Parts: sequence; C-alpha cells; structure tokens
Amino acid sequence: MFGGYLVRAETLVANDKEFLSKIDVNKQIGYLVGLGASYGFYKALEIGFDISDAKIQINILHYLLISLQSLIILLLVSSFRN
Repeated sequence: MFGGYLVRAETLVANDKEFLSKIDVNKQIGYLVGLGASYGFYKALEIGFDISDAKIQINILHYLLISLQSLIILLLVSSFRN
C-alpha cells in the first residue's frame, strides 16, 4: 500500500527524468545498505551473543524496531511543540 503511494509521490514531485533516476539509484542503495545491516545484525547476534534461534533473533529485532519507532514518534511530537 505505502510503496505504491511513495512511487506516486516521487512522480509528482520529480518531473525530471534525471532526478527520478537519481531517486531510484539512491533507493536501491538504501535497500542494499539495509540488507547488509540486517545480515550484520543477525551475524552479531549469532556470533557475538551466541543466539542462533531464529525466533529469538526476530523477537530481539522487533523490540529494537519498536524502540526506534517510539523514539522517532517522541522526537516528532517534541519538534512540533517548539
């Protein structure tokens, strides 16, 4: 749902083909960085903390992401209070 909306927003904002190409390249770089970061995260859990059970790894990731989202929401709310 949101992926289609984001693609639509990009075409509305960027009318230049060159600019759209740069957006696409940067999105692909972001996907690859995220893929590498997730691989590093799971390997760090497996090697550094000796956690090899996939369910436990996913639960840890969920708690990390919930904490990150909560921090972002708190920062967003505090930015509008100023």
